[in-house]
Amino acid sequence: LIEHGVSGFIVSPAYDEDSTPLEAIARAGLPAIQVFRKVDDREDLFPFFAPDYQSGSRDATRHLLDRGCRKLAFVGGLAGRDVTQERMSGYLEVVAAQGQDPVIITGEASHQFGMRSARTLQDTHPEVDGVLCFNDLVALGLMAGSQAMGVTVGRDLRVIGFDEIEGCQQSLPQLTSVGCNIPGLAQVISSKILAWLGDGTRPPGGDRTPVELVVRQSS
Repeated sequence: LIEHGVSGFIVSPAYDEDSTPLEAIARAGLPAIQVFRKVDDREDLFPFFAPDYQSGSRDATRHLLDRGCRKLAFVGGLAGRDVTQERMSGYLEVVAAQGQDPVIITGEASHQFGMRSARTLQDTHPEVDGVLCFNDLVALGLMAGSQAMGVTVGRDLRVIGFDEIEGCQQSLPQLTSVGCNIPGLAQVISSKILAWLGDGTRPPGGDRTPVELVVRQSS
């Protein structure tokens, strides 16, 4: 892409620690913004922007408590990843304020892992009655696995996902999710890189765009 003369980059990295592609961009002197996942800590070169995962995690956890849940868990997301830690951070903050020990089951961000985790929760933490999941795929799998064991989601177990994908409205019950307003984030990022290209001013990194808890039947 550099050889073809692009003006700049918006980079959404896969799960990898390799920053070699960003080194090539730096050598070319091109504007580049990292979104969603950070693979290079040099925000003076590569500003980073993402949704406000911490705020969404906090709001979701408080919602579960407000709905009467007594023991809460966080399920999904690869251990040690920054995005997992951010999506978990609000949960950890709220349960600590409640004097609870956290229940954390990390793993693949997949439907299959969510289904397996339903059994794990029943076997090891049957007292859990509220779950915040790393993403909607994990949440949908958790709901399916729980219901297969006779657990009524929305009554016996309240579940919240992250990302507000289309399937949230089509599941039974419909899934409560933290919506990250990706179109809004795209507009913010586009305006920042266009301004950078226009006047040469690199935007400061670190901004988090607003998120919203979309409440449905699962919680």
